[in-house]
Amino acid sequence: MAASVRLHLDAPNRYALRDGGIVEVHLPGGHVALIDAADVRRVCPYRWSRHISPKTPEAHAIARAEGGWIQMHCLIARRRRGQRIRHIDGNGLNNRRSNLRVCTPGERLRATGRRRTWRGRPCSSVYKGVSRNRKSRRKPWSAQIRLGGKVRYLGSFATEELAARAYDVAAAKGRGPSAFLNFPETVA
Repeated sequence: MAASVRLHLDAPNRYALRDGGIVEVHLPGGHVALIDAADVRRVCPYRWSRHISPKTPEAHAIARAEGGWIQMHCLIARRRRGQRIRHIDGNGLNNRRSNLRVCTPGERLRATGRRRTWRGRPCSSVYKGVSRNRKSRRKPWSAQIRLGGKVRYLGSFATEELAARAYDVAAAKGRGPSAFLNFPETVA
Protein backbone atom coordinates (compact mmCIF):
# COMPACT_ATOMS: atom_id res chain seq x y z
CA MET A 1 0.00 0.00 0.00
CA ALA A 2 1.41 3.38 -0.99
CA ALA A 3 1.43 6.16 1.60
CA SER A 4 1.31 9.62 0.01
CA VAL A 5 3.87 11.93 1.58
CA ARG A 6 4.93 15.48 0.77
CA LEU A 7 8.67 15.52 1.57
CA HIS A 8 8.90 19.20 2.41
CA LEU A 9 6.95 22.34 1.61
CA ASP A 10 9.13 23.21 -1.39
CA ALA A 11 8.65 19.84 -3.15
CA PRO A 12 6.51 20.60 -6.21
CA ASN A 13 5.41 16.99 -6.86
CA ARG A 14 3.64 14.51 -4.58
CA TYR A 15 5.64 11.41 -3.57
CA ALA A 16 4.35 8.05 -2.34
CA LEU A 17 6.47 5.36 -0.66
CA ARG A 18 5.78 1.79 -1.81
CA ASP A 19 7.06 -1.53 -0.54
CA GLY A 20 10.64 -2.46 -1.35
CA GLY A 21 12.07 1.06 -1.16
CA ILE A 22 10.31 2.25 -4.31
CA VAL A 23 8.96 5.80 -4.44
CA GLU A 24 6.22 7.00 -6.78
CA VAL A 25 6.60 10.52 -8.16
CA HIS A 26 3.15 11.77 -9.15
CA LEU A 27 3.24 13.75 -12.39
CA PRO A 28 0.55 16.01 -13.86
CA GLY A 29 -2.17 14.17 -15.79
CA GLY A 30 -2.26 11.23 -13.37
CA HIS A 31 1.04 9.69 -14.54
CA VAL A 32 3.56 8.13 -12.14
CA ALA A 33 7.34 7.83 -12.35
CA LEU A 34 9.18 5.30 -10.17
CA ILE A 35 12.48 5.97 -8.38
CA ASP A 36 14.49 4.38 -5.57
CA ALA A 37 14.19 5.86 -2.09
CA ALA A 38 17.91 6.73 -2.17
CA ASP A 39 17.30 9.15 -5.08
CA VAL A 40 14.49 11.20 -3.51
CA ARG A 41 16.77 14.02 -2.28
CA ARG A 42 18.24 14.46 -5.76
CA VAL A 43 14.84 14.42 -7.51
CA CYS A 44 12.57 16.38 -5.14
CA PRO A 45 13.73 19.99 -5.84
CA TYR A 46 12.41 19.84 -9.42
CA ARG A 47 8.88 20.12 -10.81
CA TRP A 48 8.57 16.95 -12.94
CA SER A 49 6.20 16.41 -15.84
CA ARG A 50 5.69 13.72 -18.48
CA HIS A 51 7.14 14.30 -21.95
CA ILE A 52 6.87 12.20 -25.11
CA SER A 53 9.68 12.82 -27.58
CA PRO A 54 8.72 13.15 -31.25
CA LYS A 55 11.62 10.80 -32.08
CA THR A 56 10.59 7.89 -29.85
CA PRO A 57 7.22 6.69 -28.52
CA GLU A 58 8.70 6.39 -25.01
CA ALA A 59 7.53 8.85 -22.31
CA HIS A 60 10.08 10.37 -19.92
CA ALA A 61 9.94 12.57 -16.82
CA ILE A 62 11.48 16.00 -17.45
CA ALA A 63 11.95 19.19 -15.44
CA ARG A 64 13.12 22.73 -16.12
CA ALA A 65 16.66 23.31 -14.84
CA GLU A 66 19.26 26.04 -15.18
CA GLY A 67 19.88 26.52 -18.88
CA GLY A 68 17.33 24.04 -20.21
CA TRP A 69 15.58 20.79 -19.47
CA ILE A 70 16.77 17.78 -17.48
CA GLN A 71 15.54 14.20 -17.74
CA MET A 72 14.95 12.28 -14.52
CA HIS A 73 16.83 9.16 -15.65
CA CYS A 74 19.89 11.26 -16.61
CA LEU A 75 19.88 12.98 -13.21
CA ILE A 76 19.67 9.67 -11.35
CA ALA A 77 22.29 7.86 -13.45
CA ARG A 78 24.62 10.90 -13.48
CA ARG A 79 25.01 10.81 -17.23
CA ARG A 80 28.25 12.20 -18.66
CA ARG A 81 28.86 13.72 -22.09
CA GLY A 82 28.65 11.11 -24.86
CA GLN A 83 26.77 8.57 -22.73
CA ARG A 84 23.19 7.43 -23.20
CA ILE A 85 20.88 5.91 -20.61
CA ARG A 86 18.66 3.00 -21.56
CA HIS A 87 15.58 1.82 -19.68
CA ILE A 88 15.94 -1.97 -19.61
CA ASP A 89 12.18 -2.65 -19.49
CA GLY A 90 11.42 0.04 -22.11
CA ASN A 91 9.31 2.08 -19.67
CA GLY A 92 10.73 5.62 -19.65
CA LEU A 93 8.96 6.43 -16.37
CA ASN A 94 10.59 3.52 -14.48
CA ASN A 95 13.72 5.31 -13.21
CA ARG A 96 14.84 2.83 -10.57
CA ARG A 97 18.61 2.24 -10.70
CA SER A 98 18.10 -1.46 -11.40
CA ASN A 99 16.24 -0.49 -14.59
CA LEU A 100 18.79 2.03 -15.92
CA ARG A 101 21.79 1.03 -18.00
CA VAL A 102 24.57 3.33 -19.22
CA CYS A 103 25.45 2.62 -22.85
CA THR A 104 27.03 4.17 -25.92
CA PRO A 105 24.86 5.91 -28.53
CA GLY A 106 25.27 2.91 -30.85
CA GLU A 107 24.13 0.43 -28.19
CA ARG A 108 21.14 2.64 -27.41
CA LEU A 109 20.17 2.80 -31.08
CA ARG A 110 20.43 -0.97 -31.54
CA ALA A 111 18.25 -1.54 -28.49
CA THR A 112 15.36 0.57 -29.77
CA GLY A 113 12.20 -0.88 -31.21
CA ARG A 114 10.97 -0.81 -34.75
CA ARG A 115 10.50 2.34 -36.78
CA ARG A 116 6.96 3.69 -37.02
CA THR A 117 7.59 5.55 -40.28
CA TRP A 118 10.23 5.56 -42.99
CA ARG A 119 10.62 8.53 -45.33
CA GLY A 120 7.30 9.91 -44.12
CA ARG A 121 5.27 6.75 -44.82
CA PRO A 122 4.08 4.12 -42.33
CA CYS A 123 6.16 0.94 -42.24
CA SER A 124 4.70 -2.22 -43.74
CA SER A 125 5.30 -4.44 -40.71
CA VAL A 126 4.53 -4.20 -37.02
CA TYR A 127 7.82 -6.03 -36.24
CA LYS A 128 11.40 -4.79 -36.25
CA GLY A 129 13.56 -6.11 -39.09
CA VAL A 130 10.58 -7.25 -41.18
CA SER A 131 9.26 -5.76 -44.40
CA ARG A 132 6.66 -6.69 -46.99
CA ASN A 133 7.70 -7.73 -50.49
CA ARG A 134 4.63 -7.08 -52.63
CA LYS A 135 6.09 -8.86 -55.68
CA SER A 136 6.06 -12.30 -54.04
CA ARG A 137 2.77 -14.04 -53.27
CA ARG A 138 4.11 -17.29 -51.77
CA LYS A 139 6.53 -15.64 -49.35
CA PRO A 140 5.58 -11.97 -49.06
CA TRP A 141 7.55 -11.17 -45.88
CA SER A 142 11.33 -10.73 -45.70
CA ALA A 143 13.66 -10.25 -42.74
CA GLN A 144 17.00 -8.50 -42.55
CA ILE A 145 19.36 -7.20 -39.87
CA ARG A 146 22.31 -4.83 -39.76
CA LEU A 147 25.32 -6.32 -37.93
CA GLY A 148 28.83 -4.93 -38.04
CA GLY A 149 27.83 -2.22 -40.51
CA LYS A 150 26.51 -4.71 -43.07
CA VAL A 151 22.90 -5.56 -43.89
CA ARG A 152 22.31 -9.31 -43.80
CA TYR A 153 19.32 -10.76 -45.59
CA LEU A 154 17.68 -13.48 -43.47
CA GLY A 155 15.22 -14.81 -46.04
CA SER A 156 11.65 -14.65 -47.28
CA PHE A 157 8.80 -16.05 -45.21
CA ALA A 158 5.15 -16.97 -45.63
CA THR A 159 4.03 -15.03 -42.54
CA GLU A 160 5.06 -11.82 -40.87
CA GLU A 161 5.51 -13.61 -37.54
CA LEU A 162 7.96 -16.20 -38.98
CA ALA A 163 10.07 -13.37 -40.41
CA ALA A 164 10.04 -11.60 -37.01
CA ARG A 165 11.17 -14.79 -35.25
CA ALA A 166 14.05 -15.17 -37.75
CA TYR A 167 15.07 -11.58 -36.97
CA ASP A 168 14.94 -12.33 -33.21
CA VAL A 169 17.28 -15.33 -33.56
CA ALA A 170 19.80 -13.29 -35.57
CA ALA A 171 19.56 -10.29 -33.19
CA ALA A 172 20.03 -12.42 -30.07
CA LYS A 173 23.04 -14.14 -31.62
CA GLY A 174 24.64 -10.98 -33.05
CA ARG A 175 23.84 -8.38 -30.37
CA GLY A 176 23.52 -10.40 -27.20
CA PRO A 177 21.51 -9.16 -24.21
CA SER A 178 21.23 -5.56 -25.50
CA ALA A 179 19.20 -6.63 -28.55
CA PHE A 180 15.62 -5.50 -29.04
CA LEU A 181 13.52 -8.60 -29.71
CA ASN A 182 10.05 -8.83 -31.20
CA PHE A 183 9.24 -11.84 -28.98
CA PRO A 184 11.59 -11.56 -25.96
CA GLU A 185 9.89 -14.41 -24.08
CA THR A 186 10.69 -17.04 -26.74
CA VAL A 187 14.39 -16.40 -27.51
CA ALA A 188 16.68 -17.57 -24.70
